[in-house]
Amino acid sequence: IDGGSSARGMDAPVAKVTWAAFVLAIIATVMMQTSNFFRGICGLRSSLEGKTESVAEERQKNLDACKRVAVLGFVGNLFLLGVQIVTGVAGNSVALVAKAVESFGDLIGDGVSYLSIQQAHKPASSTHQFGHGKFESLGALSIAVLLVVAAYEAARNSLEALTMASQGATFAGPTMIALYGAVASVLIKE
Repeated sequence: IDGGSSARGMDAPVAKVTWAAFVLAIIATVMMQTSNFFRGICGLRSSLEGKTESVAEERQKNLDACKRVAVLGFVGNLFLLGVQIVTGVAGNSVALVAKAVESFGDLIGDGVSYLSIQQAHKPASSTHQFGHGKFESLGALSIAVLLVVAAYEAARNSLEALTMASQGATFAGPTMIALYGAVASVLIKE
């Protein structure tokens, strides 16, 4: 189970925890995809049967679906963040730690999405005669700014590491636990 990690000095309990996290990530991914598949089939069936709803009911359904997606994204990114931090630090992988920072940014983005969707779906009022739809655009803009800042920091840290390496600094390579974390990360996110 430890994937040959004893040769690299990783303890067996850490390897077992990582392996368990990897298996849980696969199970969670399969469950989410199966749920999405059946939810899509149910929606298709009701639209083919000609079931129609009022505008208010449709608006509420859309709001509920958007909130579910934002919450599901938040929970998935929170789990992914934990897997990436644990495996990145334990597996000596700078790339996974950087990926964890990106996942943290995704968590913030999910929160912004949830709040902007909630505000955007408010009906028109006396102060906002055309509704609150621009909140969604403001949320998208703030997420874009967050991504630019995260990209800048990742590039800066990578250049710093490359500079140190070119000056003769040596770095220990990643271990098998980092591989488990990277595979789990791909299966969960992609």
